[in-house]
Formats: sequence, structure tokens, C-alpha cells
Amino acid sequence: MIVNRISRNYLHLSLMGVLIVVGFSVLKANAQTNSSEVTCNVSEGVPLVVKSRANSSHIRKNTAPQYKRISSQPRVHLYPASIVRLQGKAFLVERAGQNLTEQKMLYQGGELQLGDVVQTGNQSFISLRLGDGTLSMLPSNSRIQLSQSSNSVGRFILQAGTVQNKVIKKPRARSNTFEIQTQGSMIGVRGTAFSVHGTEQGTSVVTLAVEEGKVWVRPRNSCVAPTIVDAGSGALIGVSTRKVPLLDAPNLKNADVAQPNEQLHFELKPVSGAVRYRAQVLRDVNTLETLAEYYNREPDLTFDIPDLPNGYYYVKLTAFDDLGIESLSKTYLFLRNRNTRVE
Repeated sequence: MIVNRISRNYLHLSLMGVLIVVGFSVLKANAQTNSSEVTCNVSEGVPLVVKSRANSSHIRKNTAPQYKRISSQPRVHLYPASIVRLQGKAFLVERAGQNLTEQKMLYQGGELQLGDVVQTGNQSFISLRLGDGTLSMLPSNSRIQLSQSSNSVGRFILQAGTVQNKVIKKPRARSNTFEIQTQGSMIGVRGTAFSVHGTEQGTSVVTLAVEEGKVWVRPRNSCVAPTIVDAGSGALIGVSTRKVPLLDAPNLKNADVAQPNEQLHFELKPVSGAVRYRAQVLRDVNTLETLAEYYNREPDLTFDIPDLPNGYYYVKLTAFDDLGIESLSKTYLFLRNRNTRVE
């Protein structure tokens, strides 16, 4: 009887040893397969899971069971994205991961697919709307790739230039509802108005300006506690994130003066700390329909928009500090009433 008991115990221990070896082999294979993967939420302080090439270890934010939340909201399809406004020339330069041998000119009312890469020309502006209502505008000489981090969270990859965004705030959102990815950072929001500008270093160093809501910023390749940038603040984002308060919005000296001349002329009150000023002329502030923009180091902006008909328009004024961070903005309605009579 003692011999039989010893035999059974030995067999039991042997089976456990086999199971442990098999389990270890499976874990090792999974670690090798996902060795370079980093998964985290931009707005989470600590990663839920981090898979590292060095030790393939798992780091969890907490040990409580994670249950999948079942949403009662209808599923929203982000793509195709709609081209709601287009001024000047914008091109589709890449589709389905392939560079197009001939760039396709885009048109207002057209659609863009997941993965498309869009480029704007000089003095050209395109406004895009995703299926969830997120609205983004690319000004001159900007380039983005349309992406997503999940079926319900859009993501634009900024490759050059600037992108301005208005993201609808979703009730009870517990994570990002829209993201901007740059060469070195991830920027996540849940409902806000903000802009991201590339710099002379491309998109490895970018500037961020937040006018409404708040924005979470973290490095792309690590799950560290994000930097939270609130409304009225900006940031220079590179190897690290440096937060600063936004400059005040510029004010027009004569806000009620019409524009009767060939060139538009906007004289601003100087903003303390500003090294550059910008005026954007818009037809529709709700769709960010932009017709032209002009920069100057002095608070005196004089420029021409060829063939601009008489009528009412908006001018959006901002300033930039010595870091290149855009200020708060102020928008004015103005009348273009150029005298076109021939004497």
C-alpha cells in the first residue's frame, strides 16, 4: 500500500512538472511574439499591460478583475471621413499603405478612407469630419494620415505642418475619444478644442495649444504618467513636455471698421510676450472653413485674398510666443465692401 501511494505521488508530481514546463513554453512564445509591443491608454497614469523586450514581464495597474463594459450606445463608424470644406488644393498622396504614382486631387463633398494620407498645398485648407462628429482642419502645407486606435477612437498621425481640432465631448467618457500621434508623442482628448503644430524639427518636437477642455500627453514608446494640459495652457513636446500658460488673445484696435480696400488690413493691439501674429479668414466658424491665413512679426496684418467677394467673413486672430506656442484666439466678424466701380 505504501509503495502504491508513493507511486501515485510521484506520478502526480511528474504531471505537474510537465504542465509547468508547457506553461512556461507558452508564456515564452507569447513574450517573444509581442516583445516590442507597448499597450497603454494615453489618459491612464500607469499602463495596464507593458510587454518589454528585456524581461517580457507584465505590469498591471491593479489586480482587480477587468470586466468588459457593454455599451448601450449605437456603434459609430468613424470612416469614411467627409471632406466638409476645401479651399485651394489638397491631395490624396497615399492609400492602403501605397504611395500613389499620381497624387489625386481632393474635392469638397468627397470621402477619405482609413489609412489615407492627405497633403495640403500653399494657402490651402481642408476640413474633415469623422463619423463621430470630430472636426479637424489642416491649414497650408500640412500632412496627416487618417488612423484609429480602436473602432470608436479616431487618431490622426501628424506628419508635417499643423492640425486644428474640435472634438465633441461624449457623456461619461472614461478614456480618450480622439488622438493625435506625432513622431515622438501621443496626444489624447475626450472633448476639446486644441491645435498641434510641427516645428523646424518636423513632428519630433511639436507645440500644443488647448483652448477648451483638457489634453493628455505622453511619449509614444513608453507608458508613463501623462502630462495633463488644461484649457488656457500650452506645451512644447519633445523628449519631455514643458507646460506654459497661453498668451492672451490679440484684440483688434478698430473692431467695427469695414474692409473697403483691395487688401485686408487688421491692426492689432500688441500682446506681451508675442513674437509673431497670425490672421485666419474664415467663411464659417462652425466647419472651420478657412479661406486664407497670414503671419507677421508685427501686430499689423495686411494681405490680399484674390477674388474675395464682398460680404461678411470672420477673422481669427492668434499670437505665438518664443517657443512657437499659439495663444488663445479671438474671432471677429467683419464686412468686406470693396468698391469695384470703374471710373
